[in-house]
Amino acid sequence: MESNGAGGTQLILFQGKATTGQLIDPGTFVLSTSGWEDLTLMAPGDATGDGLADLWARDDTTGSIYQYANVAGHPEALGDHSKRTRIRTGVTAESFPVIGSSGDTSADGVPDLWSLDSRHRLRTWNGETASGKVTSFESSEVMGDARISTHHWKLNEEPGRTARQRPHDLARPGRHLAVRNVPE
Repeated sequence: MESNGAGGTQLILFQGKATTGQLIDPGTFVLSTSGWEDLTLMAPGDATGDGLADLWARDDTTGSIYQYANVAGHPEALGDHSKRTRIRTGVTAESFPVIGSSGDTSADGVPDLWSLDSRHRLRTWNGETASGKVTSFESSEVMGDARISTHHWKLNEEPGRTARQRPHDLARPGRHLAVRNVPE
């Protein structure tokens, strides 16, 4: 996104070569000239099952998350507000100030959503599909707290100790292991 020069924002696509990742010259396309204010963009990868990268956008005020499906040979579809699909509601910027997608984080073949909420907790939502397309998300799950560590291992142990050992081996007298549940 960038300023459109008229007080709004426009969506720009910078196209790269699949083999090298280098930008193609010229490879810049204006996909949409307006309507991107107050939206947080996310790149989930292929969320529609067609092998093309799609786009998700969160309306920071309403908390609705929209899916913009890519169309082969027509990348401007990524910027077409009239064809977007709402796939989640209630994820406002006030309650979830940091939001994104790293693709499929649950290893089920479906893109997922993550956020740091207003209490600094990392939350994830697993994507749900119908006909191969992400259509919604499961309830969020708290994965941890960004302010504190939930697992601790003392790093100056005697030689030969590793984090792969059984927790009861590490927690015997003289060892430091703290595991803490993060409240909802």
